[in-house]
Amino acid sequence: MTRLDQFDGWGSACGVLPTIPFPSVRRRLLQLLAECPSGIWFSTASLVEHLQRHDPWFLIPKEIPISVRKTTSSEGRYGNFIERKRGDWGNRNPISDKDPEGFAKVEGRYLERFLEGIPLVLGYTEVAYVKRKTETPIEPSRGLLPAFRITDRLRRAMHKRLPPPK
Repeated sequence: MTRLDQFDGWGSACGVLPTIPFPSVRRRLLQLLAECPSGIWFSTASLVEHLQRHDPWFLIPKEIPISVRKTTSSEGRYGNFIERKRGDWGNRNPISDKDPEGFAKVEGRYLERFLEGIPLVLGYTEVAYVKRKTETPIEPSRGLLPAFRITDRLRRAMHKRLPPPK
């Protein structure tokens, strides 16, 4: 259903990933999107920047449980998330906490995939993709969903004002 490739699932049963409260993350993002005016195109990068500045712990909680920190101490906050050259299955280096683009590489990619998931399927958003002629050299891809806009349907749904089905 989606155009963007997914994060590698290797190692996702341990580390910080199982502690992420995905239902509340999705609810928080839908509430944030509902605050945006409808019909106006926004850059995905501006949403990532807004969250990094105002809600940097929206996806991965600030306090990582001690049991997780003990098992992933060498991998850090982003230990479950890797990027690699396309097709290089042997290279599984996690994204470093010290990487200045770490937030955009993990949370930004999550936002791109979120925007083309639930909100798009439910008609809450419209998205724009970059036309790509070849595969991106790094996977998972990044920056291929540069813009989105909110529809009135999202605001009506969040305020429980959707008309009953016919």
